[in-house]
Amino acid sequence: MCDCIEKIEKRLDERCKAQEFRKPYESVEIEQAFVLDGTVMTTKTYSKAIITLTGQKKKIETNIMHSFCPFCGEKIADPKSTI
Repeated sequence: MCDCIEKIEKRLDERCKAQEFRKPYESVEIEQAFVLDGTVMTTKTYSKAIITLTGQKKKIETNIMHSFCPFCGEKIADPKSTI
């Protein structure tokens, strides 16, 4: 499995430290979700999809789990360990 998430987080951290914000910078992280498939738990990155409906103020949010790394395109391996 690739280490893109760690590399990107490190680059983002360096970039954020160099920027000025209204308040002191603390940290940055790329969100991942725990996914339970049967008895196997793994973490995956995801994208948020926001659905807007005509005439409705509240938007619907849903997550789309990535099967491939969104940065390098490497297939995310199926986990072999079980809970």
